[in-house]
Amino acid sequence: MIAAMAVVTVVFLPVLIPMAVVLTAVGKRRIRKAARSFACVVCGSRLGGVAVKLADDAVAGQARQWRRDHPYARYRMVRTLHAICPACGTRYAYDETDRTFLREEEFIARFRSPSQ
Repeated sequence: MIAAMAVVTVVFLPVLIPMAVVLTAVGKRRIRKAARSFACVVCGSRLGGVAVKLADDAVAGQARQWRRDHPYARYRMVRTLHAICPACGTRYAYDETDRTFLREEEFIARFRSPSQ
């Protein structure tokens, strides 16, 4: 059984890797496109590509800090920050179902259990 799974993995790897790269690129493009047309709910300015870059830098900094603080930990991060308004600093998460942005707190609140 394990040998069969290994063979299937090796056979499909040349298809899976390019597909993962394409899907990642499409997802990033959707976020940038949504950011260009989204107005900040606090200050009203358009987010644009700068907002996505600010969020990418912030997430990368958090990941670096986490790795520095916990060098031997294995972890999986769920990204909830996709844009930061360059004018006022409001943090947004991208909602894939609606292809729009929600304030980060609202996005996280969707997934909290009622007891939290």
